[in-house]
Amino acid sequence: MAQSNTAQEAARRDLGEGRVLELRQLEAIGARALGVPRCGGRRTGGDCYEYLGPSYDAQAKAYRLIYVRGQSVIHVYVDARTGRVMRVAR
Repeated sequence: MAQSNTAQEAARRDLGEGRVLELRQLEAIGARALGVPRCGGRRTGGDCYEYLGPSYDAQAKAYRLIYVRGQSVIHVYVDARTGRVMRVAR
């Protein structure tokens, strides 16, 4: 998923300054919030999810992690400072 250079730069700056957790940590937290396994290299129907990517909100210091499961798009909102899952929108 493409993200503006401004958002990418803000994410890098916030990480470098220690304001937020690493994206990989936040992705792991988001995956646990879904409660189903990741598809890996091949999709097997609706019994797993496919991770599409993150979107960073520099003002909120939060990531929206985007997944697909079957025909549904799922957004997991994670506080980048604490790792707390703020919301799961299905």
